[in-house]
Amino acid sequence: MADIVFPPTTAPGQTPAESGGRLINAYAEALIGQPGSSYVIRRTSGLRMFTDTLQSTWRSSFFDGTTLFSAWSGQLVKTTSLGVSSIITGLGGTDWITWAKNQRTPTPDMVLVSVASGPFTFDATGKAVWADPPSAPNSVCFGEGYFFITIADGRVYASGLNATTINTLDRIQAQSRANNGLVRAVWFGGELWIFSDQHCEVWGSGGNPNATGFPLRRNTVIPRGLAARSCITGWEDTFGGRLCFLADDNTIRAFNGYDPEVISDPWLTTVLERIADKSTLQMGCFIRRGHQCIYIRGPSFCACYDFSTKWWHERMSYLSPTWRWQGGSSFAFGDWLSGDATSGQMCAVDFDVFEECGDPLVWTVESGPVMNFPARQQVARAAFQFQQGTGLADAGGALASDVDPMLEISWTDDNGASWSNPLQRPLGRLGEYRNLIDPRMLGMTGYVGRRWRLRTGARVRMALLGGMSLMQERA
Repeated sequence: MADIVFPPTTAPGQTPAESGGRLINAYAEALIGQPGSSYVIRRTSGLRMFTDTLQSTWRSSFFDGTTLFSAWSGQLVKTTSLGVSSIITGLGGTDWITWAKNQRTPTPDMVLVSVASGPFTFDATGKAVWADPPSAPNSVCFGEGYFFITIADGRVYASGLNATTINTLDRIQAQSRANNGLVRAVWFGGELWIFSDQHCEVWGSGGNPNATGFPLRRNTVIPRGLAARSCITGWEDTFGGRLCFLADDNTIRAFNGYDPEVISDPWLTTVLERIADKSTLQMGCFIRRGHQCIYIRGPSFCACYDFSTKWWHERMSYLSPTWRWQGGSSFAFGDWLSGDATSGQMCAVDFDVFEECGDPLVWTVESGPVMNFPARQQVARAAFQFQQGTGLADAGGALASDVDPMLEISWTDDNGASWSNPLQRPLGRLGEYRNLIDPRMLGMTGYVGRRWRLRTGARVRMALLGGMSLMQERA
């Protein structure tokens, strides 16, 4: 018997022949003790609708502790804890929005920056033109009592302490690079991180907060820039992880102190390099069941990195090459929420939901090759070890496909150029724990061996522990 190895991290390779297996809507989790496998491959989190705003073209969100604000094409929307959404006012454009809130008492100021329509102050009743901002800002954040506003020409302004007023002398110029046009500022770890497309400067306490001047001083300069305003995450409230971004060299990096460590694998870096317009990419984050994850999504892919395991997996929504859950996520009302690319819904990540807002969440796992190159082999039998008996109870309107869930098994003998028609085998009705998934008489492999694909859209828990195949060499 030969092991069929399903990888703990997705590894599609840069060409099909390089594939080491894939995890699509599936993730690996290490097992402890003496289990039958060192890790299990589960279904990823589903999506549960929280509200339908009836809008389109998501532009990010912001939670002020009471109300969730979201920006859509031409509109600013508020959502309550009960999931009731309503339009506050118009907000021109479709560009990415940055938000901030200060600590003024009794009522904090909230501001947003849209490159398309300008900077505004806002609350749950409406918005107003920000009376005293610098011209043409492109991002805003808040820290240590100050709003910090970036300008594309390299200037960064600080507001008054817990105020929206700005003294034009309270600014700095990012000057560590000749081409230092700024893209974005975020407040992270008690410091101001300002990014151009070629570098990052980190500013911390130690400026001159009690007199005219910028209230921070520069701590360090990092020679890696930010590729797009929407491609940075990890700074969000309650995430508590590392600051991650899409760098100017097409890698995904996570800061370890001031060291931007590469966490993207070569296949993902290649995908990112081929995307000319980086503004079509978005990053976000979420935490569920101890899994602290960041993700990057584009029009034709979505990759998710799990910091608890240091492994990647892919996300594909039904009939789509990418994930419908967009970047710019916020933790609000006990859930991680973000916009839906296919509608005006805001959805919550939920590990107890095995679908995406009513659509199937198709769990797909591909193995690495089982081979004895260049010999061809007869495959007499394959066996796959799952948690059995996970079908739903036949009550309450459960679908037949969920009561008696089926697994599709297919394979390729030519490095993924073509795949066989799938065989179907039962995963087991509720309480049926002894049915073995072991198709037989499965033909000859190619010279490059055989890769296996397992797939199901059934709305049940998945737990794959491994596989074996019985093979005999043929001339």
